[in-house]
Amino acid sequence: MTNIGNQNTNEAGQNVKCNKCGMQHYGNYPIKCNKCGKIGHKARECWSKVVATGKSGARGQAYALRDGDQNLGPNVVTGTFLLNNRYTRVLFDLGSNKSFVNVNFSHLIDIEPVIVDHSYEVKLTDGRVVSTNTILRGCALNLVNHLFEINLMPIKLGTFDVIIGMDWLILHDAVIVCGKKEVHVPLKKRTLVVKGNDCVSRLKVVSCMKVKKYVDRGSYLFVAQVVEKEPAERRLEDVPVICEFPDVFPEDLPGLPPPRKVEFEIELFSGAAPMARVPYRLAPSKMKELATQLQELSDKGFIRPSSSPWGASVLFVKKKDGSFHMCIDYHELNKLTIKNRYPLPRIDDLFDQLQGSSVYSKIDLRSDITSFNKEEHEEHLRIILKLLQKEKLYAKFSKCEFWLDSVKFLGHVINSQGVHVDPAKVEAIKSWTAPKSSTEVKQFLGLAAYYLSAPILALLEGSEDFVVYCDASLKGYGGVLMEREKVIAYTSQQLRNHEEDYMTHDLELDAVVFALRPRRHYLYGVKCTVFTDHKSLQYILGQKKLNLRKERE
Repeated sequence: MTNIGNQNTNEAGQNVKCNKCGMQHYGNYPIKCNKCGKIGHKARECWSKVVATGKSGARGQAYALRDGDQNLGPNVVTGTFLLNNRYTRVLFDLGSNKSFVNVNFSHLIDIEPVIVDHSYEVKLTDGRVVSTNTILRGCALNLVNHLFEINLMPIKLGTFDVIIGMDWLILHDAVIVCGKKEVHVPLKKRTLVVKGNDCVSRLKVVSCMKVKKYVDRGSYLFVAQVVEKEPAERRLEDVPVICEFPDVFPEDLPGLPPPRKVEFEIELFSGAAPMARVPYRLAPSKMKELATQLQELSDKGFIRPSSSPWGASVLFVKKKDGSFHMCIDYHELNKLTIKNRYPLPRIDDLFDQLQGSSVYSKIDLRSDITSFNKEEHEEHLRIILKLLQKEKLYAKFSKCEFWLDSVKFLGHVINSQGVHVDPAKVEAIKSWTAPKSSTEVKQFLGLAAYYLSAPILALLEGSEDFVVYCDASLKGYGGVLMEREKVIAYTSQQLRNHEEDYMTHDLELDAVVFALRPRRHYLYGVKCTVFTDHKSLQYILGQKKLNLRKERE
């Protein structure tokens, strides 16, 4: 004979309890509510409350944020989830004994509300009491790709679309972890972790074609106009020290510069014949611009009519503000000019001159001013501006920058912390077009290797406490120069073919020489410490006989 339903004894004859209600009974488990007396659900799942006649009813509590209230309590978790395939702003709240949906949002769920036998009164945080007697049963809530059924009561909420209260949390044995702002929902073999996210918004930019559809459905609509915020215009009167020299920054040049003690002239090769180029063809708009600018220069006395046998073409370059800058093509004249050879300074030497600087200014004379502190920077500014004022030289205020904490210099960003890669250079690597030849590949690899990672190089703080770290491998040499635990420079090199046959002792010695040689201008005449992982090098100076290569090094 086969037993049907729950029995009060097992096969061994022992008394057992029902695995659903915990009591002993025969037959199928009769689910009966202890509050309303109806069969089919438990008391904790009951939506009908025993109420008195008239308007009185059982009251529940709901934590509903008003619009603009950002002070979320520690016992709530918020996030954006799918409810019936619609993005919904959800609030998990231990202070609410029921789950609710905003009346305006309930129209989007496509579920007909069910009228319950008794009304349910809800007390909101602002003290108001609202009443409802309808329920949306069987709503599909998607939490981390897991579907849950939830019954929601429509009331008028503020910020959130749905409030999930204790009824749903108890039904699924869910726990709110306040410290982590998470909701843990136990499943059969694991626990589902739902993380709150206060930063996610379900607002989207839609086309004009969809606006009417959303209006018809009762969706929230926001009309916004994006306006580019223009930076506040700098005024010369607001810049310290600069405001004392307004004549150095005129709106326009007052005239030709005064006669100088030294007159400069263009030296030509002996026997050079005058050169004249055919003018470039210009568009009518540029021809009009040429006539306008020539007239302005003539009125100010900067130019005059000439009948010289020399001639050069004119072209225009568009500026950032949309105006045109007139340029003169002097290529043919430059071919006949004797050049003065001025050696350009090395980038490394220029960086060394910035040691200890923390305040910077840029004047539109192609020069920068660096100083150790603000007091010294103020003194430097006064010296330079007085010199410009004395020699009747002028600067353009809109292109100048003063009192900077960092400055772009020769493809790098300089500040008090050291030398950094200019982000614009890294961006150039990201947007680099695919190389199509071996030469282009080499060019890209060279640039990428230089800017592969942002170097954090410190500026020199003197000529003491230098430390050199060096090492050698079967692939190459490497070295680092440091001062007071700050990196000053890196160096590395791949082994040449003949160096790959060197013994380890010789390679380590070459690594020391390689690390010291390119930085000898720092270390010459200065005591420094050299670190190597080859201990036998400590005794090399005490050896009586060295091979020729070691003697040369």
